[in-house]
Amino acid sequence: IPFNVKVYENGTLGLPHSTYLHDTTLTVSGGKLLGVQTLNISLDGKLDIKSASKVNTETPGVMVLNSITVLNGGVLSYLEGPEDELGLTVQLDGGFIVRGGGEVTANKLYVKALDISVDGEGKLDASGQGWAVSQGPGAGLGTSYGSGASHGGRGGQGQNMAYSAAAYGNVLEPVDYG
Repeated sequence: IPFNVKVYENGTLGLPHSTYLHDTTLTVSGGKLLGVQTLNISLDGKLDIKSASKVNTETPGVMVLNSITVLNGGVLSYLEGPEDELGLTVQLDGGFIVRGGGEVTANKLYVKALDISVDGEGKLDASGQGWAVSQGPGAGLGTSYGSGASHGGRGGQGQNMAYSAAAYGNVLEPVDYG
């Protein structure tokens, strides 16, 4: 695609079987992509998926393709708030590959693929995508010098707080937002 595209809710964009995003941004905001089976995202190319978007399916929040390869300088992004129940499910008949310099940034991503590979310099990043400060089920208590948040275990007790919020989530198999 030689230009930036945004597909809004109820919008549909047909793409070639083999699609290459280079120096362009494709944003899908609740709309539908059809046709693409092999997706390559490279230098300054970005696929930004929003919740309820559909790729080759009628199911919101689902992408069905053969393969996705994020190359050097390419970005695949799915960033929604913790209240997003669906997340993004990627179902691939082939591989999900993040090459050196490629980046996948997501906060609720499920990938089912024949092969999943992240090169040494590739990046799969979910950091900083959880609840905002003082929000969520395990939020820290108090104000200045209060307790720490309790995700996967109890938060630390602060100087001005004798207790912390109840822990939630599983530290060994994390699926909840932190």
